[in-house]
Amino acid sequence: MDKYYYFVSQLPYLKFESEPPFTREEFLEEALKWMTPGDFSALAGANSNKMVFAESRQQVLNEYKDFEYNFRQIIFNYREAVKNDTEVRVSETFWTILTEGNPLEVEKKLSCLKWGFIESLEVSHHFDAAAIILYFLKLQILERLASFNKVKGRKIFDKLCEISLATEEKSVQGKI
Repeated sequence: MDKYYYFVSQLPYLKFESEPPFTREEFLEEALKWMTPGDFSALAGANSNKMVFAESRQQVLNEYKDFEYNFRQIIFNYREAVKNDTEVRVSETFWTILTEGNPLEVEKKLSCLKWGFIESLEVSHHFDAAAIILYFLKLQILERLASFNKVKGRKIFDKLCEISLATEEKSVQGKI
């Protein structure tokens, strides 16, 4: 079976920056009921945080992996150039995203770029395994964005600053 009309039609619409309707584990649990073992295996391997760049029998997954690899390479090159105070060439879109805003805003903009690429792949996939894989990748983006918690992040930041200050004070006192 290469068409999943019933499964895809019951999936809620995903909107960028909205709350995920379920966890990735819940999604995979439901997908297991509907998909063939081969298609499910490809889906389960579509983890956007741990992309292994091996060929997949799902062309859409190969396209996304290539995009993700190039995407991360651009970010790496930019950060290396900043670190080493050297010049780097990136597209105007990436330059604007990487240089404007705080780290959370940058992360959201980068996630939006990934979302847009996934949507461009969805155009030719509606009720097949590829559509489900693309849905899963979008769900992972939503989960990642939902995991950012300003209050929790501030507490961690303050704690790290306290540790850093305490270490610095001990260092200064040791020199006196």
